[in-house]
Amino acid sequence: MGHIRIDHAITKRPTAGFHNGGGTAVVFGETSYSYAELDRRATALATRLRQLGVMRGDRILVLMYNRIEWFDVFFAAAKMHAVLVPGNYLSVASELEYLVDDADARFILAEPALADRLSFLLDRPAMTGRLLLTDGDLDGWSPLNTDSAVDELDDFPDGAGPDEPFLLQYTSGTTGLPKAAIHTQTTILFNALGQMADFGLLETDTYLGLSALCWTAGFHAFTLGVLLAGGRVVIHHSRGIVADEVCEVAARHGVTISALVPTIMRRLLETPGFTTERMSSFRLIVTGTEPVPEELITAMNAVLPRCAVVQAFGMTEILGSGIILRPEDAIERLGSVGKSSALTQVRVESPEHHDLADGSVGELVIRSAATAVGYWNRPAESAAAFADGWFHTGDLARIDEAGFIFVVGRTKDMIISGGLNIYPAEVERVLYQHPSVEEVTVVGIPDPLWGEAPVAVVVPRAEIDPEDLRAFAVERLSKYKVPRNWIFTDVPLPKTVSGKVRKFEVRAEVLQRSTVLEIARSSDHRRD
Repeated sequence: MGHIRIDHAITKRPTAGFHNGGGTAVVFGETSYSYAELDRRATALATRLRQLGVMRGDRILVLMYNRIEWFDVFFAAAKMHAVLVPGNYLSVASELEYLVDDADARFILAEPALADRLSFLLDRPAMTGRLLLTDGDLDGWSPLNTDSAVDELDDFPDGAGPDEPFLLQYTSGTTGLPKAAIHTQTTILFNALGQMADFGLLETDTYLGLSALCWTAGFHAFTLGVLLAGGRVVIHHSRGIVADEVCEVAARHGVTISALVPTIMRRLLETPGFTTERMSSFRLIVTGTEPVPEELITAMNAVLPRCAVVQAFGMTEILGSGIILRPEDAIERLGSVGKSSALTQVRVESPEHHDLADGSVGELVIRSAATAVGYWNRPAESAAAFADGWFHTGDLARIDEAGFIFVVGRTKDMIISGGLNIYPAEVERVLYQHPSVEEVTVVGIPDPLWGEAPVAVVVPRAEIDPEDLRAFAVERLSKYKVPRNWIFTDVPLPKTVSGKVRKFEVRAEVLQRSTVLEIARSSDHRRD
Protein backbone atom coordinates (compact mmCIF):
# COMPACT_ATOMS: atom_id res chain seq x y z
CA MET A 1 0.00 0.00 0.00
CA GLY A 2 3.03 2.22 0.37
CA HIS A 3 3.57 1.69 -3.33
CA ILE A 4 0.02 1.74 -4.61
CA ARG A 5 -2.08 4.78 -4.27
CA ILE A 6 -5.25 4.69 -2.20
CA ASP A 7 -6.34 8.23 -2.97
CA HIS A 8 -4.11 10.89 -1.44
CA ALA A 9 -4.34 9.26 1.98
CA ILE A 10 -1.67 6.81 0.77
CA THR A 11 1.48 7.44 -1.26
CA LYS A 12 0.64 8.05 -4.90
CA ARG A 13 3.86 6.74 -6.43
CA PRO A 14 6.96 4.90 -5.18
CA THR A 15 9.19 7.52 -3.56
CA ALA A 16 12.49 7.66 -1.74
CA GLY A 17 10.70 6.56 1.40
CA PHE A 18 8.93 3.72 -0.40
CA HIS A 19 11.55 2.62 -2.85
CA ASN A 20 10.65 -1.00 -3.48
CA GLY A 21 8.52 -0.47 -6.61
CA GLY A 22 10.31 -3.23 -8.47
CA GLY A 23 10.25 -5.63 -5.53
CA THR A 24 7.73 -8.42 -5.14
CA ALA A 25 4.52 -7.23 -3.48
CA VAL A 26 2.06 -10.13 -3.76
CA VAL A 27 2.42 -13.85 -4.42
CA PHE A 28 -0.47 -16.20 -5.17
CA GLY A 29 0.43 -19.72 -6.24
CA GLU A 30 2.92 -19.39 -9.09
CA THR A 31 1.90 -15.80 -9.86
CA SER A 32 3.64 -12.80 -8.39
CA TYR A 33 3.50 -9.05 -9.00
CA SER A 34 5.79 -6.22 -8.08
CA TYR A 35 4.53 -3.02 -6.52
CA ALA A 36 4.86 -1.24 -9.85
CA GLU A 37 2.92 -3.99 -11.62
CA LEU A 38 0.12 -3.87 -9.06
CA ASP A 39 -0.12 -0.12 -9.52
CA ARG A 40 -0.32 -0.49 -13.30
CA ARG A 41 -2.93 -3.26 -13.06
CA ALA A 42 -5.06 -1.24 -10.65
CA THR A 43 -4.93 1.82 -12.91
CA ALA A 44 -5.85 -0.29 -15.95
CA LEU A 45 -8.81 -1.85 -14.15
CA ALA A 46 -9.98 1.51 -12.83
CA THR A 47 -9.83 2.86 -16.39
CA ARG A 48 -11.91 -0.05 -17.67
CA LEU A 49 -14.47 0.28 -14.86
CA ARG A 50 -14.83 3.98 -15.62
CA GLN A 51 -15.48 3.11 -19.27
CA LEU A 52 -18.21 0.72 -18.13
CA GLY A 53 -19.89 3.50 -16.17
CA VAL A 54 -18.64 3.09 -12.61
CA MET A 55 -18.89 6.48 -10.93
CA ARG A 56 -17.57 7.96 -7.72
CA GLY A 57 -19.47 6.48 -4.77
CA ASP A 58 -20.87 3.50 -6.71
CA ARG A 59 -20.93 0.31 -4.67
CA ILE A 60 -19.20 -2.67 -6.28
CA LEU A 61 -20.03 -6.03 -4.74
CA VAL A 62 -17.18 -8.48 -5.28
CA LEU A 63 -17.62 -12.24 -5.01
CA MET A 64 -14.38 -14.17 -5.50
CA TYR A 65 -12.31 -16.82 -3.88
CA ASN A 66 -8.79 -15.76 -2.94
CA ARG A 67 -7.05 -14.77 -6.15
CA ILE A 68 -4.66 -12.11 -7.35
CA GLU A 69 -7.51 -10.04 -8.85
CA TRP A 70 -8.63 -9.08 -5.36
CA PHE A 71 -5.71 -6.64 -5.21
CA ASP A 72 -6.56 -5.20 -8.62
CA VAL A 73 -10.14 -4.53 -7.57
CA PHE A 74 -9.26 -3.18 -4.13
CA PHE A 75 -6.82 -0.58 -5.40
CA ALA A 76 -8.81 0.20 -8.55
CA ALA A 77 -11.87 1.04 -6.46
CA ALA A 78 -9.73 3.27 -4.25
CA LYS A 79 -8.26 5.13 -7.21
CA MET A 80 -11.68 6.02 -8.62
CA HIS A 81 -13.38 6.63 -5.25
CA ALA A 82 -15.82 3.75 -5.67
CA VAL A 83 -17.04 1.75 -2.68
CA LEU A 84 -15.97 -1.87 -2.25
CA VAL A 85 -18.52 -4.37 -0.88
CA PRO A 86 -16.85 -7.74 -0.22
CA GLY A 87 -19.24 -10.67 -0.60
CA ASN A 88 -18.58 -13.87 1.29
CA TYR A 89 -18.04 -16.84 -1.02
CA LEU A 90 -19.59 -19.09 1.66
CA SER A 91 -22.90 -17.23 1.37
CA VAL A 92 -25.94 -18.69 -0.32
CA ALA A 93 -28.07 -16.77 -2.82
CA SER A 94 -30.53 -15.34 -0.26
CA GLU A 95 -27.69 -13.99 1.88
CA LEU A 96 -26.05 -12.39 -1.14
CA GLU A 97 -29.35 -10.88 -2.22
CA TYR A 98 -29.59 -9.24 1.19
CA LEU A 99 -26.11 -7.72 0.73
CA VAL A 100 -26.85 -6.49 -2.79
CA ASP A 101 -30.07 -4.80 -1.66
CA ASP A 102 -28.77 -3.46 1.64
CA ALA A 103 -25.69 -1.89 0.03
CA ASP A 104 -27.65 -0.90 -3.10
CA ALA A 105 -24.77 -2.36 -5.11
CA ARG A 106 -24.58 -0.71 -8.52
CA PHE A 107 -22.08 -3.16 -10.08
CA ILE A 108 -21.28 -6.81 -9.38
CA LEU A 109 -17.92 -8.45 -10.03
CA ALA A 110 -17.74 -12.24 -9.68
CA GLU A 111 -15.67 -15.14 -10.81
CA PRO A 112 -17.40 -17.81 -12.94
CA ALA A 113 -17.38 -20.50 -10.23
CA LEU A 114 -19.51 -18.28 -7.96
CA ALA A 115 -21.65 -16.36 -10.45
CA ASP A 116 -24.56 -18.81 -10.25
CA ARG A 117 -25.23 -17.66 -6.67
CA LEU A 118 -26.01 -14.23 -8.10
CA SER A 119 -28.28 -15.48 -10.88
CA PHE A 120 -31.25 -13.69 -9.28
CA LEU A 121 -29.72 -10.48 -10.64
CA LEU A 122 -30.26 -11.61 -14.23
CA ASP A 123 -33.96 -10.78 -13.81
CA ARG A 124 -33.23 -7.19 -12.81
CA PRO A 125 -33.18 -4.92 -15.88
CA ALA A 126 -31.23 -2.25 -13.98
CA MET A 127 -28.29 -4.65 -13.69
CA THR A 128 -27.95 -5.24 -17.43
CA GLY A 129 -24.35 -4.49 -18.35
CA ARG A 130 -23.42 -4.18 -14.69
CA LEU A 131 -22.72 -7.86 -14.03
CA LEU A 132 -19.00 -8.28 -14.58
CA LEU A 133 -17.10 -11.55 -14.82
CA THR A 134 -13.39 -11.82 -13.99
CA ASP A 135 -12.84 -14.21 -16.88
CA GLY A 136 -14.69 -16.73 -19.01
CA ASP A 137 -18.12 -16.34 -20.58
CA LEU A 138 -21.59 -16.64 -19.05
CA ASP A 139 -24.94 -15.46 -20.38
CA GLY A 140 -25.92 -12.10 -18.92
CA TRP A 141 -22.41 -11.34 -17.70
CA SER A 142 -19.82 -9.06 -19.29
CA PRO A 143 -16.24 -10.42 -19.27
CA LEU A 144 -13.75 -8.21 -17.47
CA ASN A 145 -10.26 -9.61 -17.92
CA THR A 146 -8.07 -7.79 -15.44
CA ASP A 147 -4.97 -8.93 -17.35
CA SER A 148 -6.04 -7.25 -20.58
CA ALA A 149 -4.24 -4.10 -21.62
CA VAL A 150 -6.04 -0.77 -21.86
CA ASP A 151 -5.06 1.40 -24.83
CA GLU A 152 -4.69 4.55 -22.76
CA LEU A 153 -4.73 4.67 -18.96
CA ASP A 154 -6.90 7.29 -17.34
CA ASP A 155 -5.44 9.69 -14.85
CA PHE A 156 -6.95 9.61 -11.38
CA PRO A 157 -5.91 12.86 -9.72
CA ASP A 158 -6.07 13.33 -5.99
CA GLY A 159 -9.42 14.54 -4.77
CA ALA A 160 -11.42 14.95 -1.60
CA GLY A 161 -11.83 11.26 -0.85
CA PRO A 162 -10.06 10.03 2.30
CA ASP A 163 -13.12 10.47 4.52
CA GLU A 164 -15.73 9.26 2.02
CA PRO A 165 -17.03 5.69 2.31
CA PHE A 166 -14.62 3.30 0.63
CA LEU A 167 -15.34 -0.09 2.18
CA LEU A 168 -18.62 -1.59 3.40
CA GLN A 169 -17.42 -4.49 5.53
CA TYR A 170 -20.37 -6.53 6.74
CA THR A 171 -20.42 -7.87 10.27
CA SER A 172 -20.73 -11.60 10.76
CA GLY A 173 -24.23 -11.39 12.19
CA THR A 174 -23.83 -13.07 15.60
CA THR A 175 -27.19 -11.68 16.74
CA GLY A 176 -29.16 -11.38 13.50
CA LEU A 177 -28.84 -9.79 10.07
CA PRO A 178 -25.39 -8.44 9.14
CA LYS A 179 -24.83 -4.70 8.98
CA ALA A 180 -22.13 -2.88 7.07
CA ALA A 181 -19.42 -1.03 8.96
CA ILE A 182 -18.40 1.99 6.89
CA HIS A 183 -14.65 2.35 6.50
CA THR A 184 -12.87 5.13 4.71
CA GLN A 185 -9.43 5.26 3.17
CA THR A 186 -8.32 7.05 6.33
CA THR A 187 -9.55 4.34 8.73
CA ILE A 188 -7.88 1.69 6.58
CA LEU A 189 -4.63 3.63 6.46
CA PHE A 190 -4.51 4.09 10.23
CA ASN A 191 -5.18 0.41 10.82
CA ALA A 192 -2.12 -0.41 8.71
CA LEU A 193 -0.03 2.27 10.43
CA GLY A 194 -1.09 0.94 13.82
CA GLN A 195 0.09 -2.55 12.88
CA MET A 196 3.42 -1.15 11.73
CA ALA A 197 3.84 0.47 15.14
CA ASP A 198 2.55 -2.47 17.19
CA PHE A 199 4.44 -5.24 15.42
CA GLY A 200 7.45 -3.49 13.90
CA LEU A 201 6.59 -4.43 10.31
CA LEU A 202 9.58 -4.19 7.99
CA GLU A 203 10.45 -4.33 4.31
CA THR A 204 12.09 -7.69 5.04
CA ASP A 205 8.85 -9.26 6.30
CA THR A 206 6.90 -11.89 4.38
CA TYR A 207 3.32 -12.34 5.52
CA LEU A 208 1.37 -15.55 4.87
CA GLY A 209 -2.33 -14.72 4.64
CA LEU A 210 -4.60 -17.71 5.22
CA SER A 211 -7.85 -15.78 5.69
CA ALA A 212 -10.26 -15.12 2.86
CA LEU A 213 -9.69 -11.68 1.36
CA CYS A 214 -13.43 -10.99 1.57
CA TRP A 215 -13.26 -11.17 5.38
CA THR A 216 -12.04 -8.40 7.67
CA ALA A 217 -8.92 -10.42 8.48
CA GLY A 218 -8.10 -10.88 4.79
CA PHE A 219 -6.85 -7.40 3.92
CA HIS A 220 -6.74 -5.87 7.36
CA ALA A 221 -4.78 -8.38 9.43
CA PHE A 222 -1.28 -7.51 8.15
CA THR A 223 -1.84 -7.68 4.37
CA LEU A 224 -2.02 -3.90 3.92
CA GLY A 225 0.31 -3.22 6.84
CA VAL A 226 3.07 -5.35 5.33
CA LEU A 227 2.56 -3.74 1.91
CA LEU A 228 2.77 -0.30 3.49
CA ALA A 229 6.08 -1.36 5.06
CA GLY A 230 7.38 -2.55 1.68
CA GLY A 231 7.32 -6.27 2.51
CA ARG A 232 5.87 -9.22 0.65
CA VAL A 233 2.44 -10.84 0.99
CA VAL A 234 1.84 -14.50 0.16
CA ILE A 235 -1.86 -15.30 -0.21
CA HIS A 236 -3.14 -18.83 0.37
CA HIS A 237 -6.02 -20.24 -1.63
CA SER A 238 -9.42 -20.30 0.06
CA ARG A 239 -10.55 -23.85 -0.69
CA GLY A 240 -9.67 -25.29 2.71
CA ILE A 241 -6.50 -25.18 4.77
CA VAL A 242 -4.26 -28.25 4.66
CA ALA A 243 -1.52 -28.12 7.27
CA ASP A 244 1.10 -29.80 5.02
CA GLU A 245 0.46 -27.16 2.32
CA VAL A 246 0.81 -24.32 4.82
CA CYS A 247 4.14 -25.70 6.03
CA GLU A 248 5.42 -26.09 2.47
CA VAL A 249 4.43 -22.54 1.46
CA ALA A 250 5.85 -21.05 4.67
CA ALA A 251 9.17 -22.81 4.21
CA ARG A 252 9.44 -22.03 0.49
CA HIS A 253 8.84 -18.29 0.92
CA GLY A 254 10.62 -17.79 4.23
CA VAL A 255 7.46 -16.53 5.92
CA THR A 256 8.08 -14.32 8.95
CA ILE A 257 4.50 -13.44 10.00
CA SER A 258 1.13 -15.14 9.91
CA ALA A 259 -2.24 -14.90 11.62
CA LEU A 260 -3.41 -18.31 12.84
CA VAL A 261 -6.58 -19.14 14.73
CA PRO A 262 -6.13 -21.71 17.53
CA THR A 263 -7.66 -24.51 15.43
CA ILE A 264 -5.04 -24.03 12.70
CA MET A 265 -2.25 -23.78 15.29
CA ARG A 266 -3.26 -27.20 16.62
CA ARG A 267 -3.29 -28.68 13.12
CA LEU A 268 0.18 -27.36 12.43
CA LEU A 269 1.56 -28.68 15.70
CA GLU A 270 0.30 -32.15 14.72
CA THR A 271 1.99 -31.96 11.31
CA PRO A 272 5.44 -33.60 10.89
CA GLY A 273 6.60 -30.79 8.60
CA PHE A 274 6.06 -28.13 11.26
CA THR A 275 9.53 -28.26 12.80
CA THR A 276 11.85 -25.76 14.48
CA GLU A 277 14.38 -25.98 11.66
CA ARG A 278 11.89 -25.75 8.80
CA MET A 279 9.89 -22.88 10.32
CA SER A 280 12.93 -20.93 11.54
CA SER A 281 12.00 -17.78 9.57
CA PHE A 282 8.89 -17.12 11.69
CA ARG A 283 9.20 -14.16 14.05
CA LEU A 284 5.51 -13.43 14.76
CA ILE A 285 2.26 -15.37 14.95
CA VAL A 286 -0.92 -13.52 15.84
CA THR A 287 -3.88 -15.51 17.09
CA GLY A 288 -7.34 -14.86 18.49
CA THR A 289 -11.11 -15.26 17.81
CA GLU A 290 -11.42 -17.55 20.85
CA PRO A 291 -9.63 -18.09 24.18
CA VAL A 292 -6.13 -19.50 23.64
CA PRO A 293 -5.28 -22.20 26.20
CA GLU A 294 -1.96 -22.06 28.01
CA GLU A 295 -1.00 -25.50 26.72
CA LEU A 296 -1.36 -24.32 23.11
CA ILE A 297 0.88 -21.29 23.69
CA THR A 298 3.45 -23.46 25.46
CA ALA A 299 3.44 -26.03 22.64
CA MET A 300 3.89 -23.35 19.98
CA ASN A 301 6.73 -21.74 21.94
CA ALA A 302 8.49 -25.12 22.17
CA VAL A 303 8.54 -25.52 18.38
CA LEU A 304 9.18 -21.86 17.58
CA PRO A 305 11.25 -20.52 20.48
CA ARG A 306 12.24 -17.34 18.63
CA CYS A 307 8.72 -16.55 17.43
CA ALA A 308 6.43 -14.26 19.41
CA VAL A 309 2.86 -15.56 19.79
CA VAL A 310 0.62 -12.53 20.23
CA GLN A 311 -3.09 -12.67 20.96
CA ALA A 312 -5.20 -9.98 19.32
CA PHE A 313 -8.74 -8.80 19.93
CA GLY A 314 -10.49 -7.04 17.09
CA MET A 315 -13.75 -6.71 15.22
CA THR A 316 -15.20 -5.50 11.95
CA GLU A 317 -15.82 -2.01 13.27
CA ILE A 318 -12.20 -1.46 14.26
CA LEU A 319 -10.73 -3.54 11.41
CA GLY A 320 -7.60 -4.92 13.00
CA SER A 321 -6.32 -5.60 16.49
CA GLY A 322 -7.33 -2.78 18.80
CA ILE A 323 -6.23 -4.78 21.85
CA ILE A 324 -3.12 -6.95 22.07
CA LEU A 325 -1.83 -9.51 24.59
CA ARG A 326 1.92 -9.81 24.17
CA PRO A 327 3.75 -13.11 24.74
CA GLU A 328 5.45 -12.00 27.96
CA ASP A 329 2.00 -11.50 29.50
CA ALA A 330 0.18 -14.46 27.95
CA ILE A 331 0.67 -16.88 30.85
CA GLU A 332 0.68 -14.50 33.81
CA ARG A 333 -2.41 -12.68 32.49
CA LEU A 334 -4.20 -15.77 31.21
CA GLY A 335 -7.78 -14.83 30.43
CA SER A 336 -6.96 -11.24 29.50
CA VAL A 337 -7.31 -10.02 25.92
CA GLY A 338 -4.42 -7.63 26.57
CA LYS A 339 -3.90 -3.88 26.51
CA SER A 340 -4.90 -1.27 23.97
CA SER A 341 -2.71 -1.10 20.89
CA ALA A 342 -0.56 1.87 19.84
CA LEU A 343 -3.23 4.02 18.17
CA THR A 344 -6.21 2.86 20.23
CA GLN A 345 -7.90 4.20 23.37
CA VAL A 346 -9.97 1.81 25.48
CA ARG A 347 -12.38 2.45 28.36
CA VAL A 348 -14.96 0.55 30.36
CA GLU A 349 -18.10 2.52 31.14
CA SER A 350 -21.36 2.19 33.04
CA PRO A 351 -24.81 2.28 31.40
CA GLU A 352 -24.80 6.00 32.31
CA HIS A 353 -21.53 6.40 30.33
CA HIS A 354 -19.37 6.97 33.41
CA ASP A 355 -15.82 5.58 33.47
CA LEU A 356 -15.33 2.42 35.54
CA ALA A 357 -11.65 2.41 36.43
CA ASP A 358 -11.85 0.30 39.58
CA GLY A 359 -12.05 -3.15 38.02
CA SER A 360 -15.85 -3.08 37.80
CA VAL A 361 -17.58 -4.70 34.86
CA GLY A 362 -19.00 -2.38 32.22
CA GLU A 363 -19.25 -1.98 28.47
CA LEU A 364 -15.99 -1.91 26.54
CA VAL A 365 -15.71 1.21 24.36
CA ILE A 366 -12.94 1.88 21.85
CA ARG A 367 -11.71 4.91 19.95
CA SER A 368 -9.06 5.13 17.25
CA ALA A 369 -8.50 6.62 13.83
CA ALA A 370 -9.11 3.13 12.42
CA THR A 371 -12.64 2.89 13.81
CA ALA A 372 -15.53 2.76 11.35
CA VAL A 373 -17.51 5.97 10.92
CA GLY A 374 -20.89 4.28 11.27
CA TYR A 375 -23.20 1.64 9.83
CA TRP A 376 -24.48 1.88 6.28
CA ASN A 377 -28.07 3.16 6.10
CA ARG A 378 -28.58 2.73 9.86
CA PRO A 379 -28.51 6.23 11.38
CA ALA A 380 -30.11 5.26 14.69
CA GLU A 381 -27.80 2.30 15.26
CA SER A 382 -24.82 4.39 14.18
CA ALA A 383 -25.67 7.16 16.62
CA ALA A 384 -25.91 4.67 19.49
CA ALA A 385 -22.91 2.52 18.62
CA PHE A 386 -20.51 5.37 17.74
CA ALA A 387 -21.65 7.97 20.27
CA ASP A 388 -19.16 10.76 21.02
CA GLY A 389 -16.55 9.19 18.75
CA TRP A 390 -16.33 6.01 20.84
CA PHE A 391 -17.39 2.65 19.44
CA HIS A 392 -19.60 0.82 21.92
CA THR A 393 -18.62 -2.80 21.38
CA GLY A 394 -21.45 -4.48 23.27
CA ASP A 395 -18.78 -6.47 25.12
CA LEU A 396 -18.74 -6.53 28.91
CA ALA A 397 -15.26 -6.12 30.33
CA ARG A 398 -13.17 -4.98 33.26
CA ILE A 399 -9.74 -3.38 33.37
CA ASP A 400 -7.30 -4.30 36.15
CA GLU A 401 -4.87 -2.01 37.91
CA ALA A 402 -2.16 -2.68 35.31
CA GLY A 403 -4.41 -1.81 32.39
CA PHE A 404 -5.11 -5.37 31.22
CA ILE A 405 -8.57 -5.90 29.78
CA PHE A 406 -10.72 -8.92 30.60
CA VAL A 407 -13.78 -9.48 28.41
CA VAL A 408 -16.42 -11.34 30.38
CA GLY A 409 -19.26 -11.52 27.85
CA ARG A 410 -21.67 -9.65 25.66
CA THR A 411 -24.22 -7.22 27.06
CA LYS A 412 -26.95 -9.34 25.45
CA ASP A 413 -25.37 -12.62 26.58
CA MET A 414 -25.11 -11.85 30.30
CA ILE A 415 -27.01 -14.36 32.44
CA ILE A 416 -28.81 -13.12 35.57
CA SER A 417 -29.30 -16.09 37.87
CA GLY A 418 -30.85 -15.52 41.27
CA GLY A 419 -30.02 -11.83 40.99
CA LEU A 420 -26.34 -12.52 40.31
CA ASN A 421 -24.59 -11.70 37.04
CA ILE A 422 -22.88 -14.56 35.21
CA TYR A 423 -20.63 -13.63 32.30
CA PRO A 424 -20.40 -16.51 29.79
CA ALA A 425 -16.92 -15.59 28.53
CA GLU A 426 -15.50 -15.95 32.04
CA VAL A 427 -16.94 -19.45 32.38
CA GLU A 428 -15.85 -20.40 28.86
CA ARG A 429 -12.27 -19.34 29.54
CA VAL A 430 -12.10 -21.71 32.49
CA LEU A 431 -13.61 -24.64 30.60
CA TYR A 432 -11.26 -24.09 27.67
CA GLN A 433 -8.37 -24.83 30.02
CA HIS A 434 -9.54 -28.43 30.38
CA PRO A 435 -7.39 -30.58 28.05
CA SER A 436 -10.38 -32.60 26.78
CA VAL A 437 -12.43 -29.58 25.67
CA GLU A 438 -12.22 -28.73 21.96
CA GLU A 439 -15.01 -26.12 21.90
CA VAL A 440 -17.39 -24.71 24.47
CA THR A 441 -19.99 -21.99 24.75
CA VAL A 442 -22.23 -20.98 27.65
CA VAL A 443 -25.78 -19.65 27.24
CA GLY A 444 -28.63 -18.90 29.62
CA ILE A 445 -32.03 -20.61 29.64
CA PRO A 446 -35.14 -19.91 31.74
CA ASP A 447 -35.11 -21.53 35.17
CA PRO A 448 -38.17 -21.63 37.48
CA LEU A 449 -36.05 -21.24 40.60
CA TRP A 450 -33.27 -18.86 39.61
CA GLY A 451 -34.81 -16.97 36.70
CA GLU A 452 -32.00 -18.05 34.37
CA ALA A 453 -29.54 -20.92 34.51
CA PRO A 454 -26.24 -21.32 32.62
CA VAL A 455 -25.90 -24.20 30.17
CA ALA A 456 -22.51 -25.30 28.83
CA VAL A 457 -22.46 -26.79 25.35
CA VAL A 458 -19.24 -28.77 24.97
CA VAL A 459 -17.54 -30.31 21.96
CA PRO A 460 -15.01 -32.75 23.49
CA ARG A 461 -11.56 -33.32 22.04
CA ALA A 462 -11.37 -36.67 23.85
CA GLU A 463 -13.66 -38.79 26.00
CA ILE A 464 -14.72 -36.79 29.00
CA ASP A 465 -16.71 -37.50 32.19
CA PRO A 466 -19.29 -34.73 32.78
CA GLU A 467 -18.72 -34.90 36.53
CA ASP A 468 -14.98 -34.49 36.06
CA LEU A 469 -15.54 -31.38 33.97
CA ARG A 470 -17.95 -30.00 36.51
CA ALA A 471 -15.43 -30.65 39.31
CA PHE A 472 -12.80 -28.86 37.22
CA ALA A 473 -15.12 -25.83 36.99
CA VAL A 474 -16.01 -25.91 40.70
CA GLU A 475 -12.32 -25.58 41.62
CA ARG A 476 -11.96 -22.46 39.47
CA LEU A 477 -15.30 -20.64 39.64
CA SER A 478 -17.71 -19.41 42.26
CA LYS A 479 -20.41 -22.05 42.64
CA TYR A 480 -23.17 -19.86 41.18
CA LYS A 481 -21.14 -19.50 37.97
CA VAL A 482 -20.74 -23.24 37.43
CA PRO A 483 -23.13 -24.50 34.73
CA ARG A 484 -25.89 -26.64 36.20
CA ASN A 485 -26.76 -28.03 32.78
CA TRP A 486 -24.35 -29.59 30.29
CA ILE A 487 -24.73 -30.64 26.67
CA PHE A 488 -22.07 -32.75 24.99
CA THR A 489 -22.01 -32.98 21.21
CA ASP A 490 -19.70 -34.08 18.41
CA VAL A 491 -21.12 -31.40 16.11
CA PRO A 492 -18.95 -28.24 15.86
CA LEU A 493 -20.55 -25.11 17.26
CA PRO A 494 -22.20 -22.84 14.67
CA LYS A 495 -19.94 -19.93 13.87
CA THR A 496 -19.74 -16.80 11.82
CA VAL A 497 -17.12 -16.56 9.08
CA SER A 498 -14.83 -14.77 11.52
CA GLY A 499 -14.98 -17.70 13.93
CA LYS A 500 -17.35 -16.28 16.54
CA VAL A 501 -19.97 -18.63 17.96
CA ARG A 502 -23.51 -17.78 16.93
CA LYS A 503 -24.89 -17.91 20.46
CA PHE A 504 -28.44 -17.10 19.46
CA GLU A 505 -28.49 -20.28 17.36
CA VAL A 506 -27.00 -22.32 20.20
CA ARG A 507 -29.52 -20.98 22.68
CA ALA A 508 -32.43 -21.70 20.34
CA GLU A 509 -31.29 -25.29 19.96
CA VAL A 510 -30.75 -25.70 23.70
CA LEU A 511 -34.30 -24.52 24.37
CA GLN A 512 -35.59 -27.30 22.13
CA ARG A 513 -33.89 -29.98 24.22
CA SER A 514 -35.91 -31.18 27.16
CA THR A 515 -35.05 -34.76 28.14
CA VAL A 516 -32.44 -35.87 30.65
CA LEU A 517 -30.89 -37.93 27.87
CA GLU A 518 -30.01 -34.73 26.02
CA ILE A 519 -29.06 -32.52 28.95
CA ALA A 520 -26.83 -33.85 31.70
CA ARG A 521 -27.91 -31.95 34.79
CA SER A 522 -25.59 -31.27 37.68
CA SER A 523 -26.52 -33.15 40.83
CA ASP A 524 -25.81 -30.14 43.03
CA HIS A 525 -28.08 -27.13 42.54
CA ARG A 526 -27.26 -25.52 45.88
CA ARG A 527 -25.47 -22.22 46.31
CA ASP A 528 -23.09 -21.30 49.05
